[in-house]
Amino acid sequence: MDRHESSNTIDPRLEALLASVGRLAEVVRADDLDPSPLRHDWGAHDRQLDEVRRLVRDEILPAADAALAVAADPEAARVRQFCADVLGDAAGLLCAARDHEAAMATVTAAARLGAGTEAGALAAEGVRDLENFTQLIRAWWLVRHQRRDEARLLARKLSGLSLLPTLVASARVIVDAPEPLKRAPVLFTFNGCGVRVYGQRDVRSDGTYVTTRYATFLFVPLVPIDAYRVAAADEGGYYILHREPLSRATRTWRWLFLASLLVAALSVAASRYFGSPDYRLATAIAEIQREEPGAEREALLGRYEAALAEFPEAGIDTALPAIEAIVRLATADLAEPLTVAEVPRLKRVIRRFEALPRSVRGERGTQPMVARIEALAAQLGEDSDEAVDAQIRLLTDARRLVDGAESERLAGRQRALRLALAGRIADAWPLRAIRIYAASADDPQAVTAAAALIDRLDDGPSQWLELADAIETWLGAARGLGSLDAAVARASERLRAARGSLTEPGRAELLAGGDVEALRAALGAAPGDQAIAVALAQAQRGAGDLEGASATLTAFGGPGRLVLDGQVALASVWSELGRVDEAESLLRRVLIDRLPAFEDARAAYVEARTEETQRFVDRARAGDLPPDLAQRLDRAPEPEQAVIFTQWLEQQLAESWELKPLLAAYTAAAEVVPVALLLGTIQLQRAGGLEGEARAAALNAAEQTFLSIQAEAEGVPSYHLGLGEVYHRLGKRDEGDREFASLLAADDQAIALEVAHAYRGLGMNERARSLSEKVYAAASSPIREGAAMLRSLLATTLEEQRTWVERSDLTNPGVRRKLASIEAEELMTKGAWAQADRKLAEVLEGYLAEAETQGSSANNAAVTMLQRYHCTGERRMLDEAVRVLEKSRRLAPDSAVVVSNLAGAVDVLAAVTLASAWVDIQRLPLGQSEAKDVLAALARGRTRTALNRRVREEPLVQRALDLYRQTAILAPRGPDPYESEGSWFDLAEDVDALRELLARVERLESLDSSDAVVARERHLRGDDDELTQTTLSTLLGRLDLRIAKLDRRRHGPTLAAATLLRGTYLETQSNFDGAERALEAGAAYHLAHEIWPALGSRADETRALVTAAGHRAARDSSEFGAVWAAELRRIGITNILLTLARAPESANAAALRATPEFGRALASLGERGEEELQLLDWAVATIGRDAAHAERAREALTRESRRLLRRLDARLDPGDARTSELLAHLDALTGG
Repeated sequence: MDRHESSNTIDPRLEALLASVGRLAEVVRADDLDPSPLRHDWGAHDRQLDEVRRLVRDEILPAADAALAVAADPEAARVRQFCADVLGDAAGLLCAARDHEAAMATVTAAARLGAGTEAGALAAEGVRDLENFTQLIRAWWLVRHQRRDEARLLARKLSGLSLLPTLVASARVIVDAPEPLKRAPVLFTFNGCGVRVYGQRDVRSDGTYVTTRYATFLFVPLVPIDAYRVAAADEGGYYILHREPLSRATRTWRWLFLASLLVAALSVAASRYFGSPDYRLATAIAEIQREEPGAEREALLGRYEAALAEFPEAGIDTALPAIEAIVRLATADLAEPLTVAEVPRLKRVIRRFEALPRSVRGERGTQPMVARIEALAAQLGEDSDEAVDAQIRLLTDARRLVDGAESERLAGRQRALRLALAGRIADAWPLRAIRIYAASADDPQAVTAAAALIDRLDDGPSQWLELADAIETWLGAARGLGSLDAAVARASERLRAARGSLTEPGRAELLAGGDVEALRAALGAAPGDQAIAVALAQAQRGAGDLEGASATLTAFGGPGRLVLDGQVALASVWSELGRVDEAESLLRRVLIDRLPAFEDARAAYVEARTEETQRFVDRARAGDLPPDLAQRLDRAPEPEQAVIFTQWLEQQLAESWELKPLLAAYTAAAEVVPVALLLGTIQLQRAGGLEGEARAAALNAAEQTFLSIQAEAEGVPSYHLGLGEVYHRLGKRDEGDREFASLLAADDQAIALEVAHAYRGLGMNERARSLSEKVYAAASSPIREGAAMLRSLLATTLEEQRTWVERSDLTNPGVRRKLASIEAEELMTKGAWAQADRKLAEVLEGYLAEAETQGSSANNAAVTMLQRYHCTGERRMLDEAVRVLEKSRRLAPDSAVVVSNLAGAVDVLAAVTLASAWVDIQRLPLGQSEAKDVLAALARGRTRTALNRRVREEPLVQRALDLYRQTAILAPRGPDPYESEGSWFDLAEDVDALRELLARVERLESLDSSDAVVARERHLRGDDDELTQTTLSTLLGRLDLRIAKLDRRRHGPTLAAATLLRGTYLETQSNFDGAERALEAGAAYHLAHEIWPALGSRADETRALVTAAGHRAARDSSEFGAVWAAELRRIGITNILLTLARAPESANAAALRATPEFGRALASLGERGEEELQLLDWAVATIGRDAAHAERAREALTRESRRLLRRLDARLDPGDARTSELLAHLDALTGG
């Protein structure tokens, strides 16, 4: 809507709003208000900025809601777009002028007022990322003021922000906008040589198209120059409208052509003149410089780096222009003034610079980069601890590039920053301040400042032990001052006492025992002992007392007074309490504290290792090798010589007395890595509860946490293992595989076993099976036995489990418990329920003894409780299993196995709880599959609506769904959580949820369906037939005993449910026993309906009768029998019937139709409501040539929920012929 539209056509309130917004647009788009964050003259524009604030605050926002309320569609959308657009410009201007509070308030208002419009969506992204939003606002300001080249350059930088799609789309409009013509392009040829246009592309409906101008030789187009949109003229020529970007193909051809010309020119020059490396490098640099305008920054960087690498012998004077260009280009896209968020990018630039040839990185060669680092570091300022820390880290990087006096100068600057930082944080983070002061022990002021902090340390040993190295350094310096003798004596005695506590009798047992009362009493006796406090907090956490655990740890003061174990424990507790922001903040501070030491240790080790390696290589080139090595090399074939030398080199490095202490320092400093892993895991788990853009942002935060130490952590297996897991959880499969591959390349079987465990945790069972078997074959004890135990956990049958457990260490109590659990399962199969339960009770006792402090034992105890519930039906075991698994999850919050087991246990509890609304589960205990069978029958009967509602509202179902989603994040390659979600959505008849779930699964790449493949292959071969028949007989026997105790009048629904389950078992038995057993199943289903008509068992009766008919037809017709024998196991009875229904006049259809059981099945359709009829029923009616019943059942062919569920099944297990053929039938019958 035009703000100047006549007032007699719009409401006065709306007219006033439009007038105010129009005045705001005139101000913010003024020629002198370039919204550049780099401007420093905003003071001269205070009057204009105040007017912007006044218009927004006093005129627009107070009146906007009332005015917009009276706007009629479609004008309302245009008004909202206009308001959001102008307010967005105002927000960008205010942000550029460094009034971030007003800018955020304005862009937030723009997002709200512009909801549902493009400008509103853009403003919403501005709320999330105000800095990049401001850059886009400036790009559009530049466009409006005819500064298109600058606008296009700025917009191009913004077009790669994948998490801001609306902003990127807006930036792309600028990038791709046509360029106005300033003058007509030159076109001429002489004898076919010159410039002319060729080709047509991007033809529009108005007849215009894009043509490309080429430099030609003999009419052959050689080099594309530029492109124009043209319109055909009547006389056969064309009108040139404006410039267009070259297509990607022509740009590529242009650079390839020019590159080929350059290569040819250099080849000719090289052949004519054998100059020095300086001349050749200077020539290459000059060539790059000439082509620099308009060239891609990354391509230029690569060319300069390649030139230096090609001519490493050139002098520094020759190389310096290339070095300066590299520094300039590599840091060109860093935001200035530099922010803390940009520091990781700068550090990657520095690492890239360090990869230049050492010959050109002498003192003068590094000066440009050192000067740039210093300048950028200074921009960080000293307003925050984080900024000071970042400066210190950057100066460390700069010091690595220089030595001598220059290094000392930088060290002095670092020292001043550290001491200033220590003074600022001394009260809140005294332990860190002591470490900083100790590192400056040559400064008497630092030594004196540390003395007061050391005197105030806790009486317990933990702080003293963690600071032992720093305190020893301080003691050495303090003794020389004389004035601190008393402090030295006190500190020496307390440090000696702390070290003595390590050998106190019973202390180790107390800390490891997990006895809450004993730990509480010990802490009362020694209130300053943080080791006891951490142990107590972990025990409280395991018991579910998270508030108590938090109180125990915070009693020492702020987090900065805690030792590292206490900080990590407190962050974990806070995270589980929902105080995620506080947990993340704490862990980030710990990283800031610990990461610099790790960087320094890593850099020192890597540099020394590189120099030591070069020394040995130089010796080899000079022929200075041990005689035995030289002889081995002489005798070995050439391909083996490199292997022999590398092995010898690694041995020398491992024995190097220079490297050993550096490596020890490096691995000791690696204690920072688990902190990063925990922080990233907390961020990842938080992402599990989010969706859409919020989830993407949280996942990005997790990724950045891990990547922040990626380079520094190379060589630390635990980091690479965790990072590989995170990459897989983030969907970055290739990066995750590379991390695991780097670990496996070390040929360390212990690490390989850890990788196999990681594969299992990620749901990659096939890889886990394969790798655990390889480790078992290659490793020695105890790794070999550990691999066997892992392989047993990946078994798909009880027999396979036993085989691998027996290959493990049977002297280990945990292994013996696992074997006893398998024996109990075997006893249950045979119906020895009491004996099995006694064995499981013994197993459970052992696990519970360790469950208070060991997450794995708590998990195994809960699994055993679930086994006991299946064995005895005692509801208490089910409830207790969930409780213990909750404890296990608190002890191992990032364990996919624990979360998956908890989800399964809550699933059983939810199903049993729902069924208990109709069924007496004390008289008829239900396992998970039994409870789901009963619920499915209820969903087919008269209770359908009530059940749907109960499923949607049941908190336990919601809890199970949440846990399945978390499992899917932690184990992204496992199909089980998605299948379980689908089963609940099916019971709830929640079509929208099924659609969303299917969409989620379809976005996933290659799930691991190997378990399903193995099970299906065994089923098709009949490997488990004997075990299945034995199990069915056992279950039927127990069920019959329970049925005998039920009275039809008093326990009608319960008896009906039990009779339904009896039919289910009998129907499964009919696969082995034939028609008679299927008829028994049909009778059971019929009886269940008679006992309780609300139970939807009539559909099961129809299916059982058709199954009986199939068995009888197979006996009577050899042709039908061949199909039945071949297909029943492979595709199931529904697919067989659908095949026959598509050819109802076939001999096989006639054979089935001729059986009396089929007639009874057909007749049963008339006794059921239309909404109860299913796909199988339509097939029965069609084969039976009953058009009326077929029409009644036709809706089943197009029922969306069933089709969605089948599509989900097909995605989760692509090799399942039952699902694929069923979908093919449906497509054929419904036209796709």
